[in-house]
Amino acid sequence: MPFNPEILKQHLDFCRPTQVLVAYSGGLDSHVLLHSIASLRRLHPQLEMRAIHINHGLSPKAQDWAEHCRQVCQALNITFLVKSVDVRQHLANWSLEEAARNLRYEALASEMRVGEYLLLAHTEDDQAETLLLQLLRGSGVRGLAAMPLAKPFATGSLIRPLLHISRKALQHYAIQHQLTWVEDESNLLLTLDRNYLRHQVLPPLATRWPQVKKVLSRVAKHCAEAVELVEELAAVDLSQAGGELPHTLSVAALVKLSPARQKNVLRFWLKSLQLPVPNASRLAQLQQDFLYSKEHRTPKMTWSGVEIRRFNDSLYAMPALPAHDAKIVFSWDMTQPLVIPGLGILTAKPGEEGVEILAGAEVTVRFRQGGERFHPLGRSGSHPLKKLFQEWRIPPWQRDRLPLIYFDEDLAVVPNHAVAKKYAASGHRRGLVMLVEFNPGV
Repeated sequence: MPFNPEILKQHLDFCRPTQVLVAYSGGLDSHVLLHSIASLRRLHPQLEMRAIHINHGLSPKAQDWAEHCRQVCQALNITFLVKSVDVRQHLANWSLEEAARNLRYEALASEMRVGEYLLLAHTEDDQAETLLLQLLRGSGVRGLAAMPLAKPFATGSLIRPLLHISRKALQHYAIQHQLTWVEDESNLLLTLDRNYLRHQVLPPLATRWPQVKKVLSRVAKHCAEAVELVEELAAVDLSQAGGELPHTLSVAALVKLSPARQKNVLRFWLKSLQLPVPNASRLAQLQQDFLYSKEHRTPKMTWSGVEIRRFNDSLYAMPALPAHDAKIVFSWDMTQPLVIPGLGILTAKPGEEGVEILAGAEVTVRFRQGGERFHPLGRSGSHPLKKLFQEWRIPPWQRDRLPLIYFDEDLAVVPNHAVAKKYAASGHRRGLVMLVEFNPGV
Protein backbone atom coordinates (compact mmCIF):
# COMPACT_ATOMS: atom_id res chain seq x y z
CA MET A 1 0.00 0.00 0.00
CA PRO A 2 1.47 3.42 -0.95
CA PHE A 3 2.22 5.74 1.93
CA ASN A 4 1.16 9.37 2.18
CA PRO A 5 0.60 11.83 5.03
CA GLU A 6 -3.16 11.32 4.88
CA ILE A 7 -2.61 7.93 6.52
CA LEU A 8 -1.17 9.75 9.53
CA LYS A 9 -3.95 12.33 9.53
CA GLN A 10 -6.45 9.81 10.90
CA HIS A 11 -4.26 9.34 13.97
CA LEU A 12 -4.01 13.08 14.54
CA ASP A 13 -7.73 13.54 13.97
CA PHE A 14 -8.50 10.73 16.40
CA CYS A 15 -6.36 11.91 19.32
CA ARG A 16 -6.36 15.63 18.46
CA PRO A 17 -2.99 16.38 20.00
CA THR A 18 -1.78 19.92 20.48
CA GLN A 19 1.80 18.79 21.21
CA VAL A 20 3.78 16.02 19.50
CA LEU A 21 7.32 14.84 20.10
CA VAL A 22 8.80 12.80 17.23
CA ALA A 23 11.55 10.32 18.11
CA TYR A 24 13.98 11.07 15.28
CA SER A 25 16.99 8.78 14.83
CA GLY A 26 17.87 10.18 11.42
CA GLY A 27 17.12 6.86 9.70
CA LEU A 28 14.69 6.28 6.86
CA ASP A 29 11.60 5.45 8.93
CA SER A 30 11.82 8.31 11.41
CA HIS A 31 12.68 10.82 8.66
CA VAL A 32 9.56 9.86 6.73
CA LEU A 33 7.48 10.19 9.91
CA LEU A 34 8.99 13.59 10.69
CA HIS A 35 8.54 14.90 7.14
CA SER A 36 4.96 13.67 6.76
CA ILE A 37 3.85 15.03 10.15
CA ALA A 38 5.46 18.37 9.30
CA SER A 39 3.51 18.48 6.04
CA LEU A 40 0.24 18.09 7.95
CA ARG A 41 0.76 21.17 10.12
CA ARG A 42 -1.24 23.28 7.71
CA LEU A 43 -4.27 21.11 8.59
CA HIS A 44 -3.45 21.31 12.31
CA PRO A 45 -2.24 24.88 12.87
CA GLN A 46 -2.52 24.43 16.64
CA LEU A 47 0.03 21.62 16.56
CA GLU A 48 3.25 22.28 18.46
CA MET A 49 5.87 19.94 17.04
CA ARG A 50 9.22 18.92 18.49
CA ALA A 51 11.76 16.26 17.52
CA ILE A 52 14.20 14.46 19.79
CA HIS A 53 17.34 12.56 18.84
CA ILE A 54 18.84 10.04 21.28
CA ASN A 55 22.62 9.82 20.95
CA HIS A 56 23.66 6.36 22.18
CA GLY A 57 27.34 7.15 21.65
CA LEU A 58 28.02 3.70 20.16
CA SER A 59 29.11 4.75 16.68
CA PRO A 60 32.01 7.01 15.66
CA LYS A 61 29.44 8.71 13.43
CA ALA A 62 27.09 9.51 16.34
CA GLN A 63 27.88 13.24 16.37
CA ASP A 64 27.48 13.44 12.57
CA TRP A 65 24.05 11.83 12.83
CA ALA A 66 22.97 14.31 15.51
CA GLU A 67 24.13 17.20 13.31
CA HIS A 68 22.26 15.76 10.31
CA CYS A 69 19.07 15.59 12.41
CA ARG A 70 19.55 19.16 13.60
CA GLN A 71 19.87 20.44 10.03
CA VAL A 72 16.79 18.54 8.84
CA CYS A 73 14.70 19.93 11.72
CA GLN A 74 16.00 23.42 11.06
CA ALA A 75 14.92 23.14 7.41
CA LEU A 76 11.46 21.94 8.47
CA ASN A 77 11.18 24.61 11.22
CA ILE A 78 10.87 22.00 13.95
CA THR A 79 12.21 22.46 17.50
CA PHE A 80 15.06 19.99 17.93
CA LEU A 81 16.43 18.28 21.07
CA VAL A 82 19.40 15.97 21.57
CA LYS A 83 19.69 13.65 24.55
CA SER A 84 22.83 11.57 25.15
CA VAL A 85 22.86 8.26 27.04
CA ASP A 86 25.78 6.14 28.24
CA VAL A 87 24.96 2.62 27.09
CA ARG A 88 28.33 1.06 27.96
CA GLN A 89 27.90 1.95 31.62
CA HIS A 90 24.98 -0.51 31.87
CA LEU A 91 26.34 -3.54 30.00
CA ALA A 92 27.01 -5.39 33.27
CA ASN A 93 23.25 -5.70 33.82
CA TRP A 94 21.80 -5.61 30.30
CA SER A 95 22.73 -6.76 26.82
CA LEU A 96 23.71 -4.07 24.34
CA GLU A 97 20.25 -4.11 22.76
CA GLU A 98 18.48 -4.03 26.13
CA ALA A 99 20.64 -1.19 27.43
CA ALA A 100 20.13 0.91 24.30
CA ARG A 101 16.36 0.34 24.33
CA ASN A 102 15.86 0.89 28.06
CA LEU A 103 17.98 4.04 28.20
CA ARG A 104 16.33 5.38 25.05
CA TYR A 105 12.86 5.09 26.56
CA GLU A 106 14.05 6.60 29.84
CA ALA A 107 15.49 9.56 27.93
CA LEU A 108 12.30 10.00 25.90
CA ALA A 109 10.17 9.88 29.06
CA SER A 110 12.34 12.49 30.76
CA GLU A 111 11.65 15.02 27.99
CA MET A 112 7.89 14.47 27.72
CA ARG A 113 5.57 17.35 28.50
CA VAL A 114 2.22 16.89 30.20
CA GLY A 115 -0.33 15.73 27.61
CA GLU A 116 2.26 15.43 24.84
CA TYR A 117 2.12 12.65 22.24
CA LEU A 118 5.34 10.76 21.53
CA LEU A 119 5.41 9.47 17.94
CA LEU A 120 7.62 6.46 17.14
CA ALA A 121 8.41 5.28 13.62
CA HIS A 122 8.07 1.52 14.12
CA THR A 123 6.79 -0.18 10.96
CA GLU A 124 5.05 -3.37 9.93
CA ASP A 125 8.52 -4.87 9.41
CA ASP A 126 9.51 -3.99 12.98
CA GLN A 127 6.30 -5.55 14.27
CA ALA A 128 6.97 -8.81 12.41
CA GLU A 129 10.54 -8.94 13.74
CA THR A 130 9.36 -8.24 17.28
CA LEU A 131 6.77 -11.02 17.14
CA LEU A 132 9.38 -13.52 15.94
CA LEU A 133 11.79 -12.46 18.68
CA GLN A 134 9.11 -12.95 21.31
CA LEU A 135 8.11 -16.30 19.82
CA LEU A 136 11.71 -17.56 19.93
CA ARG A 137 11.97 -16.43 23.56
CA GLY A 138 8.96 -18.57 24.44
CA SER A 139 6.74 -15.60 25.29
CA GLY A 140 3.06 -15.96 26.02
CA VAL A 141 0.20 -14.11 24.40
CA ARG A 142 1.26 -10.79 25.95
CA GLY A 143 4.69 -11.04 24.36
CA LEU A 144 3.25 -12.12 21.01
CA ALA A 145 1.06 -9.02 21.01
CA ALA A 146 4.41 -7.31 20.27
CA MET A 147 4.20 -3.51 20.10
CA PRO A 148 0.90 -1.70 20.77
CA LEU A 149 -0.32 0.97 18.38
CA ALA A 150 -0.92 3.36 21.30
CA LYS A 151 -0.51 3.39 25.06
CA PRO A 152 -0.07 5.85 27.95
CA PHE A 153 3.54 6.89 28.36
CA ALA A 154 5.28 9.09 30.94
CA THR A 155 3.16 12.26 31.24
CA GLY A 156 1.40 11.76 27.90
CA SER A 157 0.80 9.08 25.28
CA LEU A 158 2.85 6.99 22.86
CA ILE A 159 1.66 6.34 19.31
CA ARG A 160 3.18 4.21 16.54
CA PRO A 161 1.32 5.57 13.49
CA LEU A 162 3.40 3.58 10.96
CA LEU A 163 2.85 0.19 12.57
CA HIS A 164 0.79 -1.10 9.63
CA ILE A 165 2.99 0.46 6.94
CA SER A 166 5.79 -1.51 5.26
CA ARG A 167 9.35 -0.23 5.18
CA LYS A 168 9.26 -0.54 1.37
CA ALA A 169 6.33 1.90 1.21
CA LEU A 170 8.28 4.38 3.33
CA GLN A 171 11.28 4.04 1.05
CA HIS A 172 9.15 4.92 -1.98
CA TYR A 173 7.91 8.03 -0.15
CA ALA A 174 11.45 9.04 0.80
CA ILE A 175 12.71 8.71 -2.78
CA GLN A 176 9.68 10.59 -4.13
CA HIS A 177 10.35 13.53 -1.77
CA GLN A 178 14.14 13.36 -2.18
CA LEU A 179 14.75 12.78 1.51
CA THR A 180 18.20 11.93 2.81
CA TRP A 181 18.79 9.76 5.83
CA VAL A 182 21.60 8.16 7.80
CA GLU A 183 22.42 4.46 7.73
CA ASP A 184 23.40 2.90 11.07
CA GLU A 185 26.15 0.37 10.33
CA SER A 186 25.09 -1.65 13.38
CA ASN A 187 21.93 -2.63 11.49
CA LEU A 188 24.13 -5.04 9.50
CA LEU A 189 25.60 -6.82 12.54
CA LEU A 190 24.23 -10.35 12.42
CA THR A 191 25.30 -10.94 16.02
CA LEU A 192 22.26 -8.88 17.01
CA ASP A 193 19.12 -11.01 17.08
CA ARG A 194 16.86 -8.52 15.33
CA ASN A 195 19.35 -8.02 12.50
CA TYR A 196 19.73 -11.78 12.05
CA LEU A 197 15.97 -12.15 11.67
CA ARG A 198 15.81 -9.15 9.34
CA HIS A 199 18.58 -10.29 6.98
CA GLN A 200 18.77 -14.06 7.32
CA VAL A 201 15.33 -15.35 8.32
CA LEU A 202 12.59 -13.12 6.92
CA PRO A 203 13.89 -12.83 3.31
CA PRO A 204 13.76 -16.63 2.70
CA LEU A 205 10.33 -16.78 4.33
CA ALA A 206 9.15 -13.99 2.04
CA THR A 207 10.19 -15.95 -1.06
CA ARG A 208 7.74 -18.69 -0.04
CA TRP A 209 5.14 -16.50 1.67
CA PRO A 210 5.36 -13.00 0.14
CA GLN A 211 2.92 -11.55 2.68
CA VAL A 212 4.75 -12.97 5.70
CA LYS A 213 5.41 -9.59 7.37
CA LYS A 214 1.80 -8.51 6.95
CA VAL A 215 0.60 -11.88 8.27
CA LEU A 216 2.89 -11.72 11.30
CA SER A 217 1.74 -8.18 12.00
CA ARG A 218 -1.85 -9.42 11.85
CA VAL A 219 -1.02 -12.22 14.29
CA ALA A 220 0.33 -9.61 16.71
CA LYS A 221 -2.93 -7.69 16.40
CA HIS A 222 -4.96 -10.84 17.17
CA CYS A 223 -2.78 -11.50 20.22
CA ALA A 224 -3.25 -7.91 21.37
CA GLU A 225 -7.02 -8.40 21.24
CA ALA A 226 -6.64 -11.64 23.20
CA VAL A 227 -4.60 -9.77 25.82
CA GLU A 228 -7.45 -7.28 26.23
CA LEU A 229 -9.85 -10.13 27.00
CA VAL A 230 -7.35 -11.80 29.34
CA GLU A 231 -6.84 -8.56 31.27
CA GLU A 232 -10.57 -7.92 31.51
CA LEU A 233 -10.92 -11.38 33.08
CA ALA A 234 -7.97 -10.66 35.39
CA ALA A 235 -9.58 -7.41 36.53
CA VAL A 236 -12.78 -9.29 37.43
CA ASP A 237 -10.82 -11.96 39.31
CA LEU A 238 -8.73 -9.34 41.12
CA SER A 239 -11.85 -7.53 42.31
CA GLN A 240 -13.13 -10.79 43.81
CA ALA A 241 -9.82 -12.02 45.23
CA GLY A 242 -8.79 -9.05 47.34
CA GLY A 243 -7.28 -9.75 50.75
CA GLU A 244 -8.08 -8.18 54.11
CA LEU A 245 -5.88 -5.15 53.41
CA PRO A 246 -5.67 -2.99 50.26
CA HIS A 247 -3.34 -4.33 47.55
CA THR A 248 -3.26 -7.86 49.01
CA LEU A 249 -4.74 -11.08 47.61
CA SER A 250 -6.76 -13.73 49.42
CA VAL A 251 -5.28 -17.22 49.12
CA ALA A 252 -8.69 -18.79 49.79
CA ALA A 253 -10.15 -16.89 46.84
CA LEU A 254 -7.21 -17.69 44.54
CA VAL A 255 -7.35 -21.46 45.07
CA LYS A 256 -10.95 -21.47 43.81
CA LEU A 257 -9.67 -20.35 40.39
CA SER A 258 -8.15 -22.60 37.75
CA PRO A 259 -4.32 -22.62 37.62
CA ALA A 260 -4.38 -20.56 34.40
CA ARG A 261 -6.60 -17.90 35.99
CA GLN A 262 -4.41 -17.88 39.10
CA LYS A 263 -1.35 -17.05 37.00
CA ASN A 264 -3.32 -14.49 35.05
CA VAL A 265 -4.55 -12.60 38.12
CA LEU A 266 -1.13 -12.80 39.82
CA ARG A 267 0.49 -11.15 36.79
CA PHE A 268 -2.25 -8.52 36.63
CA TRP A 269 -1.95 -7.82 40.38
CA LEU A 270 1.81 -7.28 40.16
CA LYS A 271 1.43 -5.02 37.13
CA SER A 272 -1.24 -3.00 38.95
CA LEU A 273 1.32 -2.45 41.74
CA GLN A 274 3.91 -1.44 39.11
CA LEU A 275 6.17 -4.35 40.11
CA PRO A 276 8.11 -6.62 37.73
CA VAL A 277 6.36 -9.88 36.77
CA PRO A 278 8.36 -13.10 37.31
CA ASN A 279 9.12 -15.58 34.54
CA ALA A 280 6.96 -18.66 34.00
CA SER A 281 8.99 -21.02 36.21
CA ARG A 282 8.99 -18.60 39.16
CA LEU A 283 5.29 -17.99 38.73
CA ALA A 284 4.63 -21.75 38.86
CA GLN A 285 6.79 -22.00 41.99
CA LEU A 286 4.88 -19.09 43.54
CA GLN A 287 1.59 -20.90 42.95
CA GLN A 288 2.85 -24.09 44.56
CA ASP A 289 4.69 -22.57 47.54
CA PHE A 290 2.23 -19.81 48.41
CA LEU A 291 -1.24 -21.03 47.47
CA TYR A 292 -0.99 -24.61 48.66
CA SER A 293 1.19 -24.33 51.75
CA LYS A 294 -0.04 -24.56 55.35
CA GLU A 295 -1.64 -21.33 56.57
CA HIS A 296 0.80 -20.94 59.46
CA ARG A 297 3.77 -20.85 57.08
CA THR A 298 5.13 -17.48 55.92
CA PRO A 299 6.91 -18.19 52.60
CA LYS A 300 8.92 -15.50 50.84
CA MET A 301 10.06 -15.19 47.22
CA THR A 302 12.27 -12.49 45.67
CA TRP A 303 13.19 -11.43 42.13
CA SER A 304 14.24 -8.18 40.45
CA GLY A 305 13.96 -6.16 43.65
CA VAL A 306 10.48 -7.56 44.48
CA GLU A 307 9.33 -9.54 47.50
CA ILE A 308 6.21 -11.71 47.68
CA ARG A 309 5.18 -12.86 51.15
CA ARG A 310 2.28 -14.75 52.65
CA PHE A 311 0.75 -14.16 56.08
CA ASN A 312 -2.35 -16.08 57.13
CA ASP A 313 -4.72 -15.89 54.15
CA SER A 314 -3.12 -12.91 52.42
CA LEU A 315 -0.42 -12.44 49.78
CA TYR A 316 1.66 -9.26 49.98
CA ALA A 317 3.84 -7.86 47.18
CA MET A 318 6.33 -5.06 47.77
CA PRO A 319 9.75 -3.71 46.80
CA ALA A 320 12.47 -5.62 48.63
CA LEU A 321 12.67 -4.39 52.22
CA PRO A 322 15.82 -2.39 52.98
CA ALA A 323 18.07 -3.22 55.91
CA HIS A 324 16.73 -1.89 59.21
CA ASP A 325 18.54 -1.15 62.47
CA ALA A 326 16.00 -1.90 65.21
CA LYS A 327 18.29 -0.39 67.86
CA ILE A 328 18.01 3.14 66.51
CA VAL A 329 16.18 5.66 68.73
CA PHE A 330 14.60 8.94 67.57
CA SER A 331 13.74 11.93 69.74
CA TRP A 332 10.42 13.51 68.76
CA ASP A 333 8.65 16.61 69.99
CA MET A 334 5.44 15.59 68.17
CA THR A 335 4.98 19.10 66.75
CA GLN A 336 6.32 18.13 63.31
CA PRO A 337 6.02 14.88 61.32
CA LEU A 338 8.87 12.47 61.95
CA VAL A 339 10.28 10.91 58.78
CA ILE A 340 11.80 7.49 59.45
CA PRO A 341 13.97 6.70 56.39
CA GLY A 342 12.82 3.61 54.53
CA LEU A 343 9.83 3.06 56.82
CA GLY A 344 7.37 5.94 56.79
CA ILE A 345 6.14 9.07 58.54
CA LEU A 346 4.81 9.53 62.06
CA THR A 347 2.37 12.40 62.53
CA ALA A 348 0.61 13.74 65.62
CA LYS A 349 -2.26 16.17 65.61
CA PRO A 350 -4.58 17.49 68.31
CA GLY A 351 -7.74 15.47 68.79
CA GLU A 352 -10.58 14.71 71.15
CA GLU A 353 -9.15 11.31 71.89
CA GLY A 354 -5.72 9.75 71.65
CA VAL A 355 -2.67 10.01 73.85
CA GLU A 356 -2.37 12.58 76.63
CA ILE A 357 1.13 14.08 76.77
CA LEU A 358 2.32 15.04 80.21
CA ALA A 359 4.42 18.15 80.55
CA GLY A 360 8.11 17.37 80.78
CA ALA A 361 7.86 13.81 79.41
CA GLU A 362 10.67 12.84 77.02
CA VAL A 363 9.18 11.41 73.83
CA THR A 364 11.26 8.86 71.90
CA VAL A 365 10.53 6.52 69.02
CA ARG A 366 12.00 3.03 69.26
CA PHE A 367 11.52 -0.44 67.81
CA ARG A 368 10.75 -3.81 69.30
CA GLN A 369 13.70 -5.52 70.99
CA GLY A 370 11.80 -8.47 72.45
CA GLY A 371 10.21 -8.94 75.84
CA GLU A 372 8.17 -5.70 75.83
CA ARG A 373 4.82 -5.62 77.63
CA PHE A 374 1.95 -3.22 76.91
CA HIS A 375 -1.33 -2.36 78.63
CA PRO A 376 -3.71 -1.12 75.89
CA LEU A 377 -6.74 0.94 76.72
CA GLY A 378 -9.74 -1.35 77.08
CA ARG A 379 -7.77 -4.41 78.17
CA SER A 380 -7.17 -5.72 81.69
CA GLY A 381 -3.53 -5.81 82.66
CA SER A 382 -0.43 -5.74 80.50
CA HIS A 383 0.30 -8.26 77.76
CA PRO A 384 3.42 -9.35 75.87
CA LEU A 385 3.75 -7.09 72.83
CA LYS A 386 4.53 -10.17 70.74
CA LYS A 387 1.10 -11.64 71.57
CA LEU A 388 -0.65 -8.35 70.83
CA PHE A 389 1.07 -8.16 67.43
CA GLN A 390 -0.28 -11.62 66.68
CA GLU A 391 -3.78 -10.62 67.78
CA TRP A 392 -3.62 -7.51 65.62
CA ARG A 393 -2.52 -9.69 62.69
CA ILE A 394 0.56 -7.60 62.00
CA PRO A 395 2.71 -9.48 59.45
CA PRO A 396 5.95 -10.82 60.99
CA TRP A 397 8.23 -8.78 58.70
CA GLN A 398 6.54 -5.56 59.86
CA ARG A 399 6.78 -6.19 63.60
CA ASP A 400 10.38 -5.09 64.06
CA ARG A 401 9.76 -2.13 61.74
CA LEU A 402 6.69 -0.69 63.46
CA PRO A 403 7.71 2.44 65.42
CA LEU A 404 6.83 2.44 69.11
CA ILE A 405 6.35 5.72 71.02
CA TYR A 406 7.76 5.95 74.50
CA PHE A 407 7.13 8.59 77.19
CA ASP A 408 10.28 8.47 79.26
CA GLU A 409 10.69 4.68 79.65
CA ASP A 410 7.00 3.76 79.25
CA LEU A 411 5.59 2.35 76.02
CA ALA A 412 2.76 4.81 75.40
CA VAL A 413 1.54 4.28 71.83
CA VAL A 414 1.64 1.56 69.20
CA PRO A 415 0.67 3.77 66.24
CA ASN A 416 -2.44 2.77 64.29
CA HIS A 417 -3.22 0.09 66.90
CA ALA A 418 -3.49 1.16 70.53
CA VAL A 419 -2.74 3.72 73.25
CA ALA A 420 -1.54 2.67 76.69
CA LYS A 421 -4.28 2.90 79.30
CA LYS A 422 -2.00 5.02 81.50
CA TYR A 423 -1.67 7.72 78.84
CA ALA A 424 -5.05 7.56 77.13
CA ALA A 425 -7.00 10.82 77.03
CA SER A 426 -9.59 11.05 79.76
CA GLY A 427 -12.25 13.53 80.76
CA HIS A 428 -9.80 14.84 83.33
CA ARG A 429 -7.11 16.12 81.00
CA ARG A 430 -3.84 17.34 82.34
CA GLY A 431 -1.96 17.92 79.06
CA LEU A 432 -2.22 18.09 75.30
CA VAL A 433 -4.16 15.28 73.58
CA MET A 434 -2.62 14.03 70.31
CA LEU A 435 -3.83 11.49 67.76
CA VAL A 436 -0.76 9.65 66.40
CA GLU A 437 -0.73 8.01 62.96
CA PHE A 438 1.92 6.07 61.08
CA ASN A 439 1.94 6.11 57.28
CA PRO A 440 4.33 3.41 55.99
CA GLY A 441 6.03 3.33 52.62
CA VAL A 442 8.23 6.44 52.66
